[in-house]
Amino acid sequence: MKSISIFIHLLFFSILSYTQETSGTIQGVLTDTVNNPIPFATIQITDTNTNFKYGTISQENGFYSITNLSPSNSYKLEVSFIGYTTIIEDDIQINLGDVTIKDFIMTEDSVGLDEVIVTTSGKRNKNGNEVVLGKNQIKKTPTINRSIQDLTKNISENNLNSFGGASNRFNNLNIDGIANNDVIGFQEPSGSSANGTPGSLSRTQPIGLGAVKQVSVKLAPFDVSIGNFSGANINLVTKNGTNTFKGEVYGYGNNQVLLGDYANGVEQSSPDFYDVQFGIGLGGAIVKDKY
Repeated sequence: MKSISIFIHLLFFSILSYTQETSGTIQGVLTDTVNNPIPFATIQITDTNTNFKYGTISQENGFYSITNLSPSNSYKLEVSFIGYTTIIEDDIQINLGDVTIKDFIMTEDSVGLDEVIVTTSGKRNKNGNEVVLGKNQIKKTPTINRSIQDLTKNISENNLNSFGGASNRFNNLNIDGIANNDVIGFQEPSGSSANGTPGSLSRTQPIGLGAVKQVSVKLAPFDVSIGNFSGANINLVTKNGTNTFKGEVYGYGNNQVLLGDYANGVEQSSPDFYDVQFGIGLGGAIVKDKY
């Protein structure tokens, strides 16, 4: 029975070691003007896209932490405690897998005293060499075929989807925390053999680019819970609905006319072909102020 129990525990921890993150964290310490901790203060953070609220209270040492926050750059943080001026900070960015640090010094509330906000901020780096692409970066990134690979091409350590010199077979692609690898790895789809992401045989992508909310590429994370790769860990999270109804329509086309006639000074001939993609994306709230 002991051997069975040990085996089950080892299996459980092995599964945990490959857990991929789909959210971010904000934490910090609350103190007064003489550096005394402020316990039991109320901390509330709101996603202004959905009006969904997360909350907690500070501990006896003034420390607070709010986890499982959906990646976004439009959070509003409010810190309040009886007898102290309420602190409000807008446009807080939460990145995938990161810990955002927000320490606050709270001042005693007095009649006629305007709101005073004194903050320190930062980010705890537990992911080593990491690149995070948010909504704005994704929109501005040039893409030839609306592929996930187009988003990672500009990373300096990337060479034809070989990250840091490791074979591209040893990358790990996760979508919302679920592994989405084929038998080879994270490569450019060739259309002739299954040597790319799932669906590469039919020249498709495992997920539409319009559904991607944020991309995180980790090369050497310090966090032991991130594993199952030796090249790069590419982690994607998809968009969630907001209170505002939005949509997009896109189209993509390519054929032999758009190809160059020469490569390395040698004239090339290309067979006739065409590649057309089109799609539509719609998003909104089923129930407002919910996540």
